[in-house]
Amino acid sequence: MFNVVAVMFNYQRYMRIGNTNIPTYRENNYPVELTIEDMEAVEIAIQETVRFDLNASSDIADKEWHSLYGRPYTIHLGPDQRIFALAFYHQFHCLRAMQFAITHPDDATYTVEHIHHCLNYLRQHLLCAADDEIERGDFLEWGFIPGLLETTRVCRDWDKVNDVIDKALIDFEKSSRYPLHT
Repeated sequence: MFNVVAVMFNYQRYMRIGNTNIPTYRENNYPVELTIEDMEAVEIAIQETVRFDLNASSDIADKEWHSLYGRPYTIHLGPDQRIFALAFYHQFHCLRAMQFAITHPDDATYTVEHIHHCLNYLRQHLLCAADDEIERGDFLEWGFIPGLLETTRVCRDWDKVNDVIDKALIDFEKSSRYPLHT
């Protein structure tokens, strides 16, 4: 069954990729990725940090985790302001949901089914990325040393993605489709 779903998904994706018309954002006529002009690569140092602690009683840690996606993880596109989820924010939502479930085990905010969805969603995106960078395999032997620089990576500019989402949100709030305008 999974293979049938995968084939159907890939066929639909192929049809969208092959569609050179201007997207209408209706039915399956929308781009596979958000168009971001002048998307540049940025470097990020992957290192140990004391930030993003798994401490339920830390207001600082809570603010740090919340800062990952402090905006809606949806975007409204096209003339009808159709709602879409952006995978980047959906992934952060899932990471935050799992962090919250770990630090607040007695809180029912996120159901087991929700966490199961998130775990599988992140697993599938990791498989899709198939990051092939070679890392040192002895990280447990070094101990935890904040600031220890392990590697520098070249990534997509997430600030640019945030800027595009922020602008789209402002445009949506000005539109007649925004709930406060009805």
